[in-house]
Amino acid sequence: MIANIAILLAAAATAMATVGVWLLWLAWKRNPKPRGGLIVGGWILLAAAAVLLAPWAGGDRGVAISTLLVALAATVFIVISGRWTVPHGKKAKPIRATAGGAEPATGPATTWPRTLAAVLLALPVSTAASVAFGVALVVWMPGSQADKLVAAAFGAPLVLAGAMVWTCADRKLLRTSAGLVALTAVCALAVVLRPH
Repeated sequence: MIANIAILLAAAATAMATVGVWLLWLAWKRNPKPRGGLIVGGWILLAAAAVLLAPWAGGDRGVAISTLLVALAATVFIVISGRWTVPHGKKAKPIRATAGGAEPATGPATTWPRTLAAVLLALPVSTAASVAFGVALVVWMPGSQADKLVAAAFGAPLVLAGAMVWTCADRKLLRTSAGLVALTAVCALAVVLRPH
């Protein structure tokens, strides 16, 4: 019975990770159309997959397996969506530079106050959010103390990396600030309301 439950948890986590990556892939393809719901849904499914894997594989292996599933699903979608051969009967055309050149990608650091705000968000604020997430993992995750610590040691750097990339790429600093503050507040509240 326990073995069947473990298999169901693993299958559900695999399906959630795959669908989560698919939603994020769709959001990327819809740019610049509205895609907030796809992004939120994708990340919720990825987080749910990691939570389901924790009791089945343990904290340390659960994080590693979840990361591997995400990478594998992303690779499959990239391979499926890519064009690897030239269409039949057509010759590849050389890419020519236009007079104006390609428009460079712009991030949030367009003026010195925005640069300072982006640096503060990418360093101390992102670090606070990742530490709060790690502590919440230790408090709420099932399993042994070693599993909890390893999951936090893997999870917190992932959150830190994602938060830093987000703050450096998103032009809307208010949205980034609100997201990081909300994550920190939710994790802090989870720690305060921990079961005794």
